[in-house]
Amino acid sequence: DILVALDVSRSMLADDLSPNRLVAAKDSLNGLVSRLGGDRIGLVAFAGSAFLVCPFTQDYAAFSSMLEEVSTQTVPKGGTSLESAINEAIRAFGISTAPGKVLIVISDGEDHAGDLETAATRLRTAGITVFAIAAGTLKGGIIPLGNGDFVRDAKGVPVVSRLRNGGLDAL
Repeated sequence: DILVALDVSRSMLADDLSPNRLVAAKDSLNGLVSRLGGDRIGLVAFAGSAFLVCPFTQDYAAFSSMLEEVSTQTVPKGGTSLESAINEAIRAFGISTAPGKVLIVISDGEDHAGDLETAATRLRTAGITVFAIAAGTLKGGIIPLGNGDFVRDAKGVPVVSRLRNGGLDAL
């Protein structure tokens, strides 16, 4: 069983990957899915909270369809909580009887809440192998709002969202 936890927070719209982090991540996942044969795959979307978007399936077309629909509007709670993604993943794997359990976390590494170290320990205890994939660059990129403007700080300067490896390294 392969479960993908995909960060859909607003920072995933940063333009340091083309055309943005979220689209680049989705493209990569579609490439992975095209190489699967017999594995079950599922999808968790997360931002400030997380939920299972696609339960484990061997219907790769259905997975890809659900992946295509995921956006920054999928999770109503803003921010980023890697712990929420991990907790939802553990819950999803709890019903799995497969011997090999793999969690792929794709994120820019921002983490605004939770106890990531404890959650990572729970993953190891559950026998879940984790692959953390960084989406973004150290140089970073600006985050568009969709109306031609960008996310700005209190001084009106566009915010640059940069890759933060710390949270991903803890996994």
